[in-house]
Amino acid sequence: MKLRAIATDRLFRIAAIANFAAFVIGTFWLGGDALNGAVRGGHYFLGMHRHFRQVSHATWLYSLLHEISVFALFVLAFAARQDAREQERRRD
Repeated sequence: MKLRAIATDRLFRIAAIANFAAFVIGTFWLGGDALNGAVRGGHYFLGMHRHFRQVSHATWLYSLLHEISVFALFVLAFAARQDAREQERRRD
């Protein structure tokens, strides 16, 4: 069971870091992200440092979902790490 917890912990940490890196690269490439952007009158904007770039609904939605996945994966990675530590503590 301990090996499974450690493998899960590593998997989630690697996935979280890779997803965050992809998000940062994508944000710079697209010119912003959805949470810093806006929706006004049916137009979608990505925002970065008070600069906005108009994009399609699909691009805005992708950015929003990618941001949500970054937060979700970090929470899962944290939970997996805590579980691995608990498994280690029980073993000792």
